[in-house]
Parts: sequence; structure tokens; C-alpha cells
Amino acid sequence: MKGRHSITWHINAIRVGRRGRNFISLAICEKTGRAAFFAIFDPNKPATQEALKTLLIKDIYADQNGCEDGVRCLDLDCQHNKAKHGNFRQYKVDTKEKLRNLSKHIQSFRSDLDLHIDPNGGNYYYEKPIFIILKKPMHAGKDNVKE
Repeated sequence: MKGRHSITWHINAIRVGRRGRNFISLAICEKTGRAAFFAIFDPNKPATQEALKTLLIKDIYADQNGCEDGVRCLDLDCQHNKAKHGNFRQYKVDTKEKLRNLSKHIQSFRSDLDLHIDPNGGNYYYEKPIFIILKKPMHAGKDNVKE
């Protein structure tokens, strides 16, 4: 479907760590119903480029030639997606495999959380996160020991 498609942001929906200060905000694309973008930032700090994404990306335009934000989109199944791992280096994504894994995790958050899509776009703010990512502790074990 050609034309403008709204983006619905779910701001501070996911916390990184039990007591972490960084939150993940997810952007859901009206066209596909899948997570297209994300932003990681501390909402208590001055505005960063990551925080500004949630204010600036309100919609996308897609037609037979592609999507204007296709190179930054994490919906790798979208017909207009043109994302390359090089576009996500700031998140330490430096291979195609890491990009696929990032997309898989972001899409699983989207489906697990059943986030609302507003046909007019908009921002939904969460006072408390609805999901927390716990960091897996490193422990010495048979698999972690080099011989």
C-alpha cells in the first residue's frame, strides 16, 4: 500500500536491567504492524539523539520504490526494508547475523507486549516499564573454561 503510514511510539516500555536507568522505546509501523524502530536512552538526562527519534519519526512514506526509512528499519520481513548492519553500528551491530538477532528480539518484544497501534500515530508514555530485560550473569562453568 502506497502512501504515508503512521508510527506509534511506546516510550519507556522496556527497562534494561532491574535498576537500570536506560529504557527502550519501540516504534510500531502502521503499515506492517511490526516494530520498525527503537530508541535507548535515560529519560532523566537531557535530550539525546536517541530521545529525539521518538519526537521526530512520526510517519513513513512507502511506495513501489521503497520506504524513506527502510535503511533504518528493523522489520526485516517488510518488502521495503533495506537495512544493513552498518546502519546500526552505534548498537554494536556489525554483522548480518547480529542485525537478524536484534530484529528478532525487537519483534519478540512487540508480539509479547501486544503494543497498541494508533492509526494517527502518536506517543504512549509508560510511567513504569511493562517489561524488564535482565542481564544474564557470567559464571564459571564447564562451557566458560578454556583448556
